[in-house]
Amino acid sequence: MPGSFVHLHNHTEYSLLDGAVHIKDLIAECSRMGMPAVAITDHGNLFGAIELVMEANSLNKSVAAWNKEHPEGPQKQEVKPIFGCEVYLSPTPIGVKKQLPGRRKYTHLLLLAENETGWQNLVKLVSRSHLEGFYYKPRVDMETLREFHEGLICCTACLAGPLNEWLLNDQPEKAEEALLALKDIFGDDNIFVELQDHGMEEQKKCLPELVRIARKTNTPILATNDVHFLRKEDHDMHDVLICIGTNEKLASPKRMRYSTEVYLKSPEEMREVFRDLSLIH
Repeated sequence: MPGSFVHLHNHTEYSLLDGAVHIKDLIAECSRMGMPAVAITDHGNLFGAIELVMEANSLNKSVAAWNKEHPEGPQKQEVKPIFGCEVYLSPTPIGVKKQLPGRRKYTHLLLLAENETGWQNLVKLVSRSHLEGFYYKPRVDMETLREFHEGLICCTACLAGPLNEWLLNDQPEKAEEALLALKDIFGDDNIFVELQDHGMEEQKKCLPELVRIARKTNTPILATNDVHFLRKEDHDMHDVLICIGTNEKLASPKRMRYSTEVYLKSPEEMREVFRDLSLIH
């Protein structure tokens, strides 16, 4: 749909004690804002898949009936469900249960199923991450990705992603190597360099380098908003949820805090965020 936008990086209540979006509300809000599709990409699991299909089917039936009864009036938007997961990528084979010096225990990687084969492989990846790769989090590794990559679209995720891990440490050449390794697995047509901008200093540091690396390697760019709550005014509620999940108090000065900007923004808001076309073109 011209002028619309599709959110492809979203955390529902199934990102346990981290996401605060109810799937029914997510589908309804996307329809209201004229978005033709939406993905759920919860951390390390696919718990919301069945609910996503059921809620999308329910909404789409009611929308189709409304549009049929009001052919001359404003048409409501059906919403296509997209299955995804933000997996945890280990820097070592998943059988190795230790942290490498100078490396994160894991980075984040966004995977989206583009067809039935992709869905089946996503299920296999997530299952193996829990059964064989669990070390603090359910992890996959590069070889597991290679084994089950078919039908999947890979996006480089948030500040915790495999490119930003190196960019935040001032090693852009390592970030480029990480991207090329993923391109070798998923192919040129199934990988995107993901951009997010919530006004954070770390993002301002990484964004120009992400764009530069994407241009250099001829990799397409994807803008997302890493949605964790539905509306901006839900931030305080989500803040309490994070405190519960991290066993911290609201007044703790060094606790985890999320930006107020990780809500389901409208197409107009997303265009405003990335209005600097010199950055993304």
